[in-house]
Amino acid sequence: METNDYNYENPFSPEPGPTAPDPMADFKTDTDNQGFKSHAMTWLALFVFVIAFPAMSILPGTDTSELLGQLNEFTRIITYIVTIVMLWGLFGLVWVATTFEKTGLKGIGFYKIRKLDFAWAGAALLGAITIVSGVAWTLGQIGMPVPGEIALLLPTEWTGRILWVVMSFTAGFCEESVFRGFLMTRIRLIFGLKSWAIPVIASTLIFAVCHAYQSFSGMIVIGIYGLILALIYIRARSIWPVIIAHFFQDFLNLFFPQ
Repeated sequence: METNDYNYENPFSPEPGPTAPDPMADFKTDTDNQGFKSHAMTWLALFVFVIAFPAMSILPGTDTSELLGQLNEFTRIITYIVTIVMLWGLFGLVWVATTFEKTGLKGIGFYKIRKLDFAWAGAALLGAITIVSGVAWTLGQIGMPVPGEIALLLPTEWTGRILWVVMSFTAGFCEESVFRGFLMTRIRLIFGLKSWAIPVIASTLIFAVCHAYQSFSGMIVIGIYGLILALIYIRARSIWPVIIAHFFQDFLNLFFPQ
C-alpha cells in the first residue's frame, strides 16, 4: 500500500505575520554587543562611575575658587599629573569590564577611526562652543555667571603647557570612554531599554555632577555640553568624534581661556 507523505496545510489556519522588531537585538547588533554578558566588573565600574566618582566632586570642603587661586606652577603640574593618572585608572576599569563582558572596547564604540569622525568632531565642537557660549551668556544675564575656574588651572610655562596638552587628550579619551561609551551602552544593555533617552539623561547628569567644582551654573553648562556629545556619539555610532571634540575643547583653553 502506497503512503502519501505530503503534508496538507490547513487552508483556514492564519498565515504567519511579520516578525515584530526587537529594538534591543537591533541595538546589540548596531553596537557590536551581541556577546554582552553582565559581569561583576560591570557592576563595579558602574558603582565607581555613577556613585563614587561623582561623590568626590560634591563632598563638602574648601572653596574651589580659593583653592585654585593658591596654585603656583609647581602645584599645577602636580595637579595635572594626578588627574592624568586618575583618568587613565578609570579607563583601565572600562577596559577590564568590557573584556570580562566579552565585547571588548568595540562594544563602546572603538572602531577604526574614519575621516568622517573628524567631520562629526568638528560639528560637535562648533555646536558645543556656540550653544554653550549662549547658555553661559544667558546665565550671566540672570545673575548666575559661570566662574572662570579653568583659567586658574592654566599653565604659564612650557612644561606645564606640554602636560596640559597630555591632560587634554587624556580627559577627552578617558572621560568619553566612561561617560558616553561605557555608561550609555551599559545602562541600556543592563536594563533592556528600548531607546537612548534614559542613558543620555543619566550620563549627562553624572557628567555634570562630576564637574560640581565649577559651581551650579558651571554644572548647567557642562551638562549641556555633555548632552551635545551624547547626541553626537549616538548619531556617529563611534566614540572617536566625541573624543576628538572633547580634546580640542580642552586644548583650546590654552589660547581662549574660559
